[in-house]
Amino acid sequence: MPRFFTRGYSAIQQGDEPKEFASDIHRLRKRSILFLANIVMFLFSSIVMSCWMHDRYFVLNRELRKTSTWTPIHDLVDLKMKPRLVEGTLFPADKHSIAREMPNEEADKKWAIWEEARMIPISKADVLRLGKDPETAFKLEDSLWGLGDDAYAASLDIFHQLHCLNTLREIAYGGYYNETMGNAKSEELYEVHLNHCVDILLQALQCSGNVNLITLHWTETQPFPHPDFSIHRQCIAFDALSEWNMEHSINRARYMELGVTKPEGQKMEKAPPKLRAWAQEHAGEYKHSHHMV
Repeated sequence: MPRFFTRGYSAIQQGDEPKEFASDIHRLRKRSILFLANIVMFLFSSIVMSCWMHDRYFVLNRELRKTSTWTPIHDLVDLKMKPRLVEGTLFPADKHSIAREMPNEEADKKWAIWEEARMIPISKADVLRLGKDPETAFKLEDSLWGLGDDAYAASLDIFHQLHCLNTLREIAYGGYYNETMGNAKSEELYEVHLNHCVDILLQALQCSGNVNLITLHWTETQPFPHPDFSIHRQCIAFDALSEWNMEHSINRARYMELGVTKPEGQKMEKAPPKLRAWAQEHAGEYKHSHHMV
């Protein structure tokens, strides 16, 4: 038994607890409290460090998540967010985007792939987290698709935006694509779709958080300062997203072959008044869009 305990015990037996014994007990308690405090601080620091390490090295698309609302895609494909040069010169080098090319068959094939709103399966929980009603959502029946009883159809918004951009591109080269310009005096379905696409792209640009700066420079052959439209932006690896979308979308040919049949008693969203009026006016004329949306 330690000396101060034996001494204290003797003192207690004599009815006189020494001050030295009380001091030893106080120091022991103090050291125990400090020891426990150190353990708590160590555990807290370890948890904080583990969370930081997990967020820094193991969370996919960490930077992108900070600038985007929730989407299951963040957990499914590495979009490799990093700075990239947006080529803005009026006269680019030989290697350039197909958007710079005059209409041709090869470029059109690429645009066709991009603008296809391929459907990918998501869960009921995903539908709810996206703020949508699973009771009206298009369910991919297991008997047809073999995806289980929790598969609902969705498509990536970016490809709808590309569809709208390609629509405007084809109208701009209407003679080549046999497309007509919109009628500024009569808003029929053609103009409704055209204005819808302009609005989609307008909102996408206004929502993009683009506050990059364009500098102006004195340039040979130019009498006034010339803007340098080439800037560095944080961009996703679009090709990686496009490839993932192709690999994980449902079989499009089978979808077109099966068509879409509304289940008996299916709950439906209310149609906006203008859509209701148009549908009544053009009853029987609607055909399934090649774009699916």
